[in-house]
Amino acid sequence: MNGDYRPKSNNQSHVFGQALQQHKIDPGDLNQHCFSQHQKPSYEHFVGEEDDEDYEEDFGAVDCECEDGNKRKCGRKDCPRLNIATILICVLLFLVFVLLPAIYLLHCFDLLKAHWEISDESTSGYTGWERAMKDHSRVDSSKSEIASGDNAVVQPVSNVAAIPPTKPPPSYAQCSAIPEAQRFDCFPGEGASKEKCEARGCCWLPRANRQRGSDLINNKQKFKRAAVEPTLKTSSPVSSDEDHQRKKAHPNIDQDGSSSTYGIDWNNLSHVRHISSLSSTVESKWKNSNKLPPLNVPYCFFPPGDSGHYYSWLNISSSPIKSFRDIEFDSVDDGVMLEPKFGSVTGFLKLHTPSPYPRDARILRVDVRFETKERLRIKIVDAEHSRYEPPYPEVPIMDLSKKEKNTIFPQKALYRVEMDKSRTGFAVYRRSNNQNLFDSRSVGALVFADQFIQLSALLPPEASVYGFGEHQASLRLPTDWQRFVLFNHDTQPKVKTNLYGSHPFYMATEKDGSSYGVFLLNSNAMEVILQPGPAVTFRAIGGVLDFHFFLGPSPREVVSQFTDLVGRPFMPPLWGLGFHLCRFGTKTLNRTKEILMKNRIAGVPIDVQWNDLDYMSQANDFTYDNQTFHGLPEFIEELHKMGMHYIPIIDAGISGGDGKGKYPPYDEGLAAGIFIRNSSGLPFVGKVWNKKSTVWPDFTNPASVPYWSRQMERLHSQIAFDGAWIDMNEPSNFYSGTERGCPTSGRELGPSGRRESDLEHPPYLPPIEGSLLAYRTVCMSARHFAGVHYDVHNLHGFTHAIVTSFALIELRGKRPFVISRSTFSGHGHYAGHWTGDVGSTWEDMSASVPAILNFNIFGIPLVGADICGFNGNTTVELCNRWSQLGAFYPFSRNHNTDDGIDQDPASLGPEVLLSARNALLTRYSLLPYLYTLFWQSHAFGDTVARPVFFEFPEDPNTHSLDKQFMWGSALMIIPVGIWYDFRTKQAVKPESDQKITLTAPLEYIPLLVRGGTIIPMQAPNMTTTQTRQNNIELLVAVGEGNSAEGVLYWDDGDSLNTWEDGHYSFLTFTLGRGSTTPGEEEKSTAKVSHNASVEGSVLSGVLTWRGVPIPVNLGAVRVMGVDGPVHGVSANGQSVNFTYNESYYKYLVIENLNIDLNTVFIIMWY
Repeated sequence: MNGDYRPKSNNQSHVFGQALQQHKIDPGDLNQHCFSQHQKPSYEHFVGEEDDEDYEEDFGAVDCECEDGNKRKCGRKDCPRLNIATILICVLLFLVFVLLPAIYLLHCFDLLKAHWEISDESTSGYTGWERAMKDHSRVDSSKSEIASGDNAVVQPVSNVAAIPPTKPPPSYAQCSAIPEAQRFDCFPGEGASKEKCEARGCCWLPRANRQRGSDLINNKQKFKRAAVEPTLKTSSPVSSDEDHQRKKAHPNIDQDGSSSTYGIDWNNLSHVRHISSLSSTVESKWKNSNKLPPLNVPYCFFPPGDSGHYYSWLNISSSPIKSFRDIEFDSVDDGVMLEPKFGSVTGFLKLHTPSPYPRDARILRVDVRFETKERLRIKIVDAEHSRYEPPYPEVPIMDLSKKEKNTIFPQKALYRVEMDKSRTGFAVYRRSNNQNLFDSRSVGALVFADQFIQLSALLPPEASVYGFGEHQASLRLPTDWQRFVLFNHDTQPKVKTNLYGSHPFYMATEKDGSSYGVFLLNSNAMEVILQPGPAVTFRAIGGVLDFHFFLGPSPREVVSQFTDLVGRPFMPPLWGLGFHLCRFGTKTLNRTKEILMKNRIAGVPIDVQWNDLDYMSQANDFTYDNQTFHGLPEFIEELHKMGMHYIPIIDAGISGGDGKGKYPPYDEGLAAGIFIRNSSGLPFVGKVWNKKSTVWPDFTNPASVPYWSRQMERLHSQIAFDGAWIDMNEPSNFYSGTERGCPTSGRELGPSGRRESDLEHPPYLPPIEGSLLAYRTVCMSARHFAGVHYDVHNLHGFTHAIVTSFALIELRGKRPFVISRSTFSGHGHYAGHWTGDVGSTWEDMSASVPAILNFNIFGIPLVGADICGFNGNTTVELCNRWSQLGAFYPFSRNHNTDDGIDQDPASLGPEVLLSARNALLTRYSLLPYLYTLFWQSHAFGDTVARPVFFEFPEDPNTHSLDKQFMWGSALMIIPVGIWYDFRTKQAVKPESDQKITLTAPLEYIPLLVRGGTIIPMQAPNMTTTQTRQNNIELLVAVGEGNSAEGVLYWDDGDSLNTWEDGHYSFLTFTLGRGSTTPGEEEKSTAKVSHNASVEGSVLSGVLTWRGVPIPVNLGAVRVMGVDGPVHGVSANGQSVNFTYNESYYKYLVIENLNIDLNTVFIIMWY
């Protein structure tokens, strides 16, 4: 054979012969002996006992070269025994052709068994999807530990498994047809590449340039560069020290400088996402600017019309369905218009293609509930397994029985819903104009995995979007590829950063002024993407999709409908609307007294004195330092005698290191088992202000209510405080987890297959500050009564406020007054909010206006920022203007840090003192009006401080205004209309689309009164208690047609449930035209005949509800914009004195009236 040992037979159908050729195994390696032509080698190890004929037919004889050099035919049975190499080949073939197929068949059997368990009750209905679905294996590999032990911190290198292509990628023609504005991200996070993108069945299409996207409506406008994108070469060499430091700071970066999780592949870029992916130089730049890298147009995006990328409809039915096993599959019509007459509709979605994330839900239940004419609920859940849902806020569950349907929908609802079989998702329409408000069909893709949920939807064209707090941003949110992360976090407010609260609610206002709202009831960490179109993408890492739609149609009605669901705002005590004085770092009671008395002597009205941590003993809650704050109980008693009040700070954490028997709040909490627990069941230990360590009460535990009440009572028995300032309740932690980090164990948490390490490092991480869920907070695997911290983190401050509010009610028997830093939707039902540790900068002062307006939209009207700023030193000019603005925050407090200069009104010189005093006296004079606004918010869900567009939604020019705002509908601090300067009484009449500039003296802030309104006022005094004793005055701003109107709500200012129990009085004031017969004196002045009547202006006041007597009278009326000269004035038929100066802006003053407000009154001038 001349060294060629390949078989010469053409018949190579035998499996072993194929294997030899496939694996290129040389038969010479078998070390065969050559025998006579009739002898055959033995192959029993491979093919068993076969007769010679079978062998000759299937394999044939082989020419061999024997040791003596002669060539002979080698037979089968006479070959010698095979060596080790032969055995290995045999084993390999056995694995390939016997064992692996057997394993595969067993795996298929398991899948079919699981499938049969689902469909055994209705197997006939599963035609069309009875193929086995691949169950994702858990993804937890490739983690590098940077510490050892149970609490070692594990950093994920790659949390999302690379999966084979689930479907063929779309064609270039399909992908290129999608405008950039309509690209929906298929690969959120970093590390996208063409290969990985197409493995998901998505489009990969890099942009022609790498500018940042902006204003991509219809894909016609050019992008605006918002930031310089760096050219980063990740393969550049670095020194070993530099490399060590880089990996210590960013362990996600691989050896070659690229990042597996958050890194940026600049050649295959999907999104510039997170700061941890940048080089040290660029990272420093972004950190210094306090911004995340910009969000760009995605390179990897879902194919057109592919909302059903992973799920498709099984069924939609209006008949009662309890389980997906009860449904008749494939019964959905091509197009279904769902009418509210059904009461509710249920549909089911099936998973046909696995997503890139672990543990997809295989069957989804979609419940559409027509709850009221204005409110719609669409809820998407796992049909097979229960999942975490927020226990708060407690939203009402409507009983949509047949009997109630007829009362809920006596008329057509404001909405309709559409679904169709060919497109996964749903669309919500406004019925009046057929406007599509929220359409999740054919856009993006619905993903519903254990720790990753995503849904995208198109919004109305040119809609203005507001909400998605808490962020430092403009009021109207940009839709040029903007990201808003919702995960409560303690940090100094700055742009593009998740802050103290989470509010997954937005309101959209269409060009014609019609508005609607959408609330996603989900408390897990999430991010929301706004992109041109406009469109929205919700991306949460847990929970369910529980959408609530509010059809308005006015902005005020949207907020009212939203608060009707999550809870109306609480009614604050009147004293809480006064001015509050505080600072961190007073250190002693004497210093506190000094600052307070200095301001009172200077004539600054003050209602509430606060103390920060300084008053505590060793920074421990429910204690006070009897050395540095000796005499605090007596000081508070003196405040009460002056009609003032006192509020201390009470942090969320409890000292855990004082030793047994030395700190009762810890001992009692330990005995009651109400602390947040670690994975071992022991109290979770972190560190805040306490000397040694901190533990946190679990406020989702019902037992925390009596526990917290006992601790509040312990403190109140020592110092008789009147309200509570609750702080550090995100919860904030000086550690990221414990001192040693967070658990890294693979311990499974229940039947879901989720492990502790999955909670700390989920498959997808929104770009939160710190790049770690546990960054400066509690470990996500910590246990609460309501679940793991991973799920309830965003509720901690909210539940803290609930429990504190209940404790104050029990303690004082009066209205609670609670101000909290951390918030969630529904928080306004229990407490107010301040905007945290803002800086003493002009930018932060400006940002406070949209922040306050946003929280009013969120149903939290009692909100304010630290006047003059908290962090850093203020300036005279800044504090001067901020004091004027802050006097009109619904919650008005001056507060600053311990290392800053004094910034109370009396400490920065005469300019600041004069400005602050003037503004605060104006505030106190407007207390009857402000108090009435809070009652309207409490009773009807209205806003107190409101955006200008709330009053003028039909004017698109108002939709972006966030440097001015309104108190109710009457005061503005200037759209088209008749306005009056509050100070000068001069009319201000801008033309349509005209912007005017008002003069603003250093000592005054521009304050305008809207024509057509009547504002109840009182002469101001040093406290609300003293102010309340003065007579009511009416400020009338005449509107078009010589008309105006206003209202006054009156109760005792502090009792519980006065509105609910009817213990109040309510007056309406109306200005219009009327006639009267003047007296003799008026006849002479007006030159009318004896029996003639005269036309004039008539101001009436009617008591529409009298639950309590109003102890003060009407003392004066001041009218701006009087039309024509005034000859006489009468009150209840009696002539009264007046002053009128036509040259002075047509201003009429009627004083010394002393009219009883408990009866009807009529005042007329002519």
